[in-house]
Amino acid sequence: MTDTPSSSSAAGTKVTTFGAAARGIPAVVVPGAPGQQRQAFRLQAAGAGLALPIGDQAPESVTAAVVRLLAEPGFTAAAQRLRDELAAMPSAAEVARRLVAAVAA
Repeated sequence: MTDTPSSSSAAGTKVTTFGAAARGIPAVVVPGAPGQQRQAFRLQAAGAGLALPIGDQAPESVTAAVVRLLAEPGFTAAAQRLRDELAAMPSAAEVARRLVAAVAA
């Protein structure tokens, strides 16, 4: 058994949604607000998770979504691709350095 979860269930905040993506863990997102729902839909569109409708926090719905994440390996593969894309992005310090260099040129 590993200490890395094979799926995550998140409230849909920026921290939990990004945290799952950055770790390559597919997530079931249960948003509580429209902004959270947009993030959840983006994660779902990337294939890295499932978005439940706002207010659908019924245990049966969450359980069914987690079971689907665990049963379909495509979610994990997409989450790992997303993790790799995020890891390849430049840091904020690197972006700032590039901007300063571009303005100074």
